[in-house]
Amino acid sequence: MKKSAVFTFLVIASLAGAGCKKPPQDSGSSGDAFASGDIIVANSGNRSVLVFDADGKYKSTIYEISPTSGFTPYTMVYSPATEELIIGLDGVSDELIAINKEGEKRSFFLNTTLLNGTIRAMTVLTGGDILVGETNNIERFRSDGQNISVANDGLSGAWPKLNVQTAISGISAAADNGFVACSTTADVVRTYDKTFTQLGSAVSGIAATTDVVACLGLADGGVLAVFSGTTDTVRKYSSSNLGTTSWSYSQLSVLASPSDAAVRANGNILVTDSVNNYVVEISPTGSLVGVLQGPEVDIDNMLATPVKIYVIP
Repeated sequence: MKKSAVFTFLVIASLAGAGCKKPPQDSGSSGDAFASGDIIVANSGNRSVLVFDADGKYKSTIYEISPTSGFTPYTMVYSPATEELIIGLDGVSDELIAINKEGEKRSFFLNTTLLNGTIRAMTVLTGGDILVGETNNIERFRSDGQNISVANDGLSGAWPKLNVQTAISGISAAADNGFVACSTTADVVRTYDKTFTQLGSAVSGIAATTDVVACLGLADGGVLAVFSGTTDTVRKYSSSNLGTTSWSYSQLSVLASPSDAAVRANGNILVTDSVNNYVVEISPTGSLVGVLQGPEVDIDNMLATPVKIYVIP
């Protein structure tokens, strides 16, 4: 049953999956399950959501479910209104759960009629509403978990937005409650304003590298897109019209299979590699900072097919 599966939370003694070491003791000194600057990674290999500090040192396993449950944590976002981490579970029937800073878990939204597609992306708009990519559609929720059929701003019309893109892989808030969305089947990254008017659209233009696995709206008004294929590439567009490329980063010996991206407060970009099971850091100008690894770093040997990465604002 759905509820019994979702609310079976395991006490973690070790992480399952090849290449994963036994977790060290929680390192958080504040007592909070997560804090600003922490790096959160969702893994499909062992169905876990792990919390690391800004240096990549392990803090806690904030969520884990049995690999045989049929459910996978595929995306997460922080809700400033409730100070909770919202996690999207994809499976036989989908659910959004909320975890507070004390690590307490609750159901945020569960309705198999309204939420029953493939969940791969979430974002929080400037007013606090949460967008959830569900297969080809985008659902909208209030910060209290109520599903929205007509937005309070009165400008964006009825929700959900249907057939936005095929197989939505990423959503990211932009200025004025606009957003960026991308897809691994439509193979596009697109930007929209709050009235749902499309502002820009782009494809990779790289041979045999079409899937857009991640997309982010950046603080300077630019847009980041991560393309997966033969020539994996991270690209920044200078503005929401996606007409000009500021820079592109591709180095297959370092980034072999990107799965998602997040941005630190300093503008550095973190990209998960689902084959190497580590995190690559890129500067705001597109140069390689390095891989998060070393004797004091845990994130390089605790991941198990990472599918999403998020930095707590």
